Amino acid sequence: LRDKTARNDKETPFFNNLLSNEKGDSVKVSWRIIKKVVVGTIAAIGLVVTAGCVAWAPNGSSLVVGWSVKNGEESLYTVSADGGDFAPVPEASVAFMPSISPDGREMVFTRPVMDLIHAHLMLRNQATGKVSDLETGVSGPFAWRRDSQWFVGFAHGLDGSLSAYWYNLNEMGEAMRVKLPFRYVSPLNQNVIWLPNSDDIAVLGSTQSPSLKTNVYTVEAGEPHQITKTGDVIGLSITPDGKNLIWARRSKNAHYILFTLYEFNINKRTVTRLPFPEHVPGINPNPHQGPDMVNYVSFSPDGQHIAVAVTYDPPQTVGIGTSVLYITNLQGSDAKTVLKAPATSRFGFVGKGGAFIVPFWSEDGKKLAALDQNGAVWVCNADGSDLHDLNLPPLPQ
Repeated sequence: LRDKTARNDKETPFFNNLLSNEKGDSVKVSWRIIKKVVVGTIAAIGLVVTAGCVAWAPNGSSLVVGWSVKNGEESLYTVSADGGDFAPVPEASVAFMPSISPDGREMVFTRPVMDLIHAHLMLRNQATGKVSDLETGVSGPFAWRRDSQWFVGFAHGLDGSLSAYWYNLNEMGEAMRVKLPFRYVSPLNQNVIWLPNSDDIAVLGSTQSPSLKTNVYTVEAGEPHQITKTGDVIGLSITPDGKNLIWARRSKNAHYILFTLYEFNINKRTVTRLPFPEHVPGINPNPHQGPDMVNYVSFSPDGQHIAVAVTYDPPQTVGIGTSVLYITNLQGSDAKTVLKAPATSRFGFVGKGGAFIVPFWSEDGKKLAALDQNGAVWVCNADGSDLHDLNLPPLPQ
């Protein structure tokens, strides 16, 4: 819908023709106003752009983060896992949703142009710094094949449709595109799984919004399949042996049942509920102590730990709640508090459950990064020890 003749604060004729006031008169809308409306809409549906903007280097020594330092524009920066060496990624300004190939040689990211339909799919060679503009209308989240030769992203159609989009680096071109039976995809890279020894994927998708009525889907041999229909999936992963998908389902009342875990055998097509306790000591030991909402569950790639992001409502009807990040094992017997923060957001919008802390595991599962949506990135060991703030520059308000 973008009128390419309009830039910055110039009047936008296309939108002037679409919008009118109650009397039917034409309403002139500036590009700046349109930008505010779009950003507000993104926040309102729960898609916080920065939440998709933390990517670990394969060796776990550093991270790439989407960060705003000046002009309010989000760009990509590198920072070491201990908090030093913060520096911009050359040729990666005005960018978000980074994803680094398993061999560390390539990084794919999204360069936004007001909306995802016009976003640019970008590829950066990490050794030479060369950046290539691959495609328009394709964005993250992304997943890589283990050999680092293919990756998958998502293409947005003018009719509101969504397609999975495979790219082949050997041929430097599109390998396959499959229209999906849902319109929204979770904005986190870790919720897109490349199934081993195949070109198939599993993903969290929704017909309503990126965070509501979310289910597990797969695309196998070019055909989409809906695996769950419960609409309450809050985290997806794959077991270390590559044989089973594993996901978490939000319960209706976290005071009584924290969440439930399920496994799906990819070959046998069977689903099994895993033996995870309803009450986890240290999180919800009894109905009187526990979070008001479990927002997100993230599984470590080595299958040893779960990061659980929750929010607690304020004690009164007004006030600010609390976001808490816990780490526990898959048996739910060793929960530890990692991080607490006010359940607010620098974006000015806080939906049901507040703004929660978003966890990102390193590829080997030994470290965890946590994005506090008030503007901080933290790193700790898999057991929650050695928590430290990376001390990134303050975000513009």
